[in-house]
Amino acid sequence: MSRIIRPVESFIYRILRIDPLEEMNWRKYVTCLLAVNILGILLLIVILMLQKYLPFNPQKLPGMSFTLAFNTSIRPSISNYKNLLIIYK
Repeated sequence: MSRIIRPVESFIYRILRIDPLEEMNWRKYVTCLLAVNILGILLLIVILMLQKYLPFNPQKLPGMSFTLAFNTSIRPSISNYKNLLIIYK
């Protein structure tokens, strides 16, 4: 499996200019964690708002309003962070 995945991984690292030997400090880790979560929330908001136009919608559900899509997409992230805070107390 490594023979197949290693070239793909190296290619992605080269495109994104990532040094696989460089260690990540806590500030960079938190920045990346927040960036990925924010991008995921934004993507989910767009999907929920455009649900009416997307394929695989057999019930013909309409798209959500921005406030409902925002609330639906942000709640799991907040819950995950709360759980982390409880675990590490």
